[in-house]
Amino acid sequence: MDKNDLVEKAKLHLHVLCEEIGERRVGSEENRQSTMYAEGELRKQGWITETTELSVVDWKTEGASLTCKDMAFEVFSSHYSLGCSVAGELLVIDSVA
Repeated sequence: MDKNDLVEKAKLHLHVLCEEIGERRVGSEENRQSTMYAEGELRKQGWITETTELSVVDWKTEGASLTCKDMAFEVFSSHYSLGCSVAGELLVIDSVA
């Protein structure tokens, strides 16, 4: 197979994985689809494959908020962080030191 053929095959695989399947978070349906796609492509080339089922949860943010009295602050939730509702003192930090 020449270099141009390899480049075109790589483009096709990247298109399927990145455009058609899209984001592949661990535990998501898209992650399972991409695994099946890769396994199928390897088998077409004569490879013997095995997969291991992972017991993980899919995660999607439901957003986050931070308010103090009448002020709202922009915040972002971290992947796989557990939700919570807490209250506490707001401290101002104005330097790295």
